[in-house]
Amino acid sequence: MHSLAHSICRHHLVHRALLPSRPTSLRATRQPSPQQSVMSSTDDLTQANDGKLKLICLHGFMQNSDVFRMRTGSLRKSLKSRVHFIFQDAPFHAASTLTEEQVKELGGSSQGLTWFQWTDLRPDKRPSLAVKYSNWDQTYSTLCEAMKQHQPEGLLGFSQGATAAALFAASLQLAQRQGRDLDVPVPKFCIVCAGFLPRDPEYAEMLEHAKVNIPTLFIMGQTDKLIPPARSHALMDTFEQSTAHLFEHPG
Repeated sequence: MHSLAHSICRHHLVHRALLPSRPTSLRATRQPSPQQSVMSSTDDLTQANDGKLKLICLHGFMQNSDVFRMRTGSLRKSLKSRVHFIFQDAPFHAASTLTEEQVKELGGSSQGLTWFQWTDLRPDKRPSLAVKYSNWDQTYSTLCEAMKQHQPEGLLGFSQGATAAALFAASLQLAQRQGRDLDVPVPKFCIVCAGFLPRDPEYAEMLEHAKVNIPTLFIMGQTDKLIPPARSHALMDTFEQSTAHLFEHPG
């Protein structure tokens, strides 16, 4: 996570566009309960008019908002005078789809969450190899409600949460082109850290079709073993290239 903080803080896009001195105003089951689904890095979310940006943060697979908050300590410290971090829980327990052995193998626990589920998993098949995703509509609804409730300027996603941020931006953009969900504010920017193009062809095609044009910073590690850079580049290639920005670090 240190490299994430370093990358975000030093990139020119952040200083020029993502972190303006004053944020401009926006136009216009269970699983985790509503009371547990969001965690702020401050005790008081009423400080909405203190000049800070609000950033909804989406954790990785088998994590949750508590874990992601702890792991972004250096990032929050670096940006504490500029950003309110709002940590959102995914709507599904990973253990509802995985076997107990798979959860242990992945180093997770019964509290680990996921942004989407799969219909083609087997006891001998890891989620990263699944090609049939399911229940994205519930995740989309969860994030729409979070956007309406918190009115953030941006989205930050890590790993599976980064892919969820990309899919949400694409889903919202496609819906609003059709006159739906017009009451959901569009994020002014996204930060996609170690995201990947979905293996499910239907979801990959949706991203290609949407051609998301929200200013987006893609952060990826050149030697990342869990998310190979090629998969992160493939996700970035589905975005409008004039608004997609890349930062690669050696990690």
